[in-house]
Amino acid sequence: MSQTRFLFVVYKFDENNELHLKGCQFWNIPYVDLTAEVQKVWRMTQQVLNEGLQITKKNGKNYSNLPNESENPVCHVRPHGRDSKDTYELPDGREYPKQCFWLNKRYILKQLMQEFKEGE
Repeated sequence: MSQTRFLFVVYKFDENNELHLKGCQFWNIPYVDLTAEVQKVWRMTQQVLNEGLQITKKNGKNYSNLPNESENPVCHVRPHGRDSKDTYELPDGREYPKQCFWLNKRYILKQLMQEFKEGE
């Protein structure tokens, strides 16, 4: 991620509920966030996978012991498949939806330039 550059394109609704382009911003993750918080989630994920992924079903949805959004201010692990049937086979033969690392929504909002936040 240290070499990844993001382009945030910000739109806002006005008082007439019309959508307008507010602006754009290039962004790289700060080194301190990468080496501290992102690395923590990476290590937590490795630990879960080494010790065993625990999967529980609740109301037809899968829940696991992978890092979630409330455990870290910067990133978490969540599903990233086309749908719930887009799965990988785990080493023990179970099927589980594909997962990936995500930046937290609140973290991204904090990274936006102040001019994009005005009038919220």
